[in-house]
Amino acid sequence: MLKTRDDSETKNELNIEKVDFTLQSFGKFLRSVREARCISLRDFEDRVHKTRAYLSDIERGKNKPPDQVLLDLMISQLNVSHYPKIVNQLYDLAAVERNAVPDDLKAWIMADATNRALLRECRDKKLTSTQVTGLLKIVEGM
Repeated sequence: MLKTRDDSETKNELNIEKVDFTLQSFGKFLRSVREARCISLRDFEDRVHKTRAYLSDIERGKNKPPDQVLLDLMISQLNVSHYPKIVNQLYDLAAVERNAVPDDLKAWIMADATNRALLRECRDKKLTSTQVTGLLKIVEGM
């Protein structure tokens, strides 16, 4: 049976094609994900226990991105945990706007001196973006 648009909206299925990965603002990207999931701001308000005004201010860039606890709740309530590209973009954009290390990386960085040494070596060797991309491809192939 074919799903109609109303069926998709009722079940809040993610239309991944509607997610705009080119957006470089946390709020705009969050709105893109929420709308791709067909979740109204009113419904999102209920899901994350924050006011529509507060959420709207975040989406419009008038308020800073949320802390890790609220961001994790948003990710959960948007049901995008199994979309690492979306989750990583949310963490990265929030961190950039807060001028901080992405919350999902802090524990890994601090867990082991070797992790910190790897990052410092890349920094100290002044690796180019192309070189880091090459390292990333090697790691992805492991």
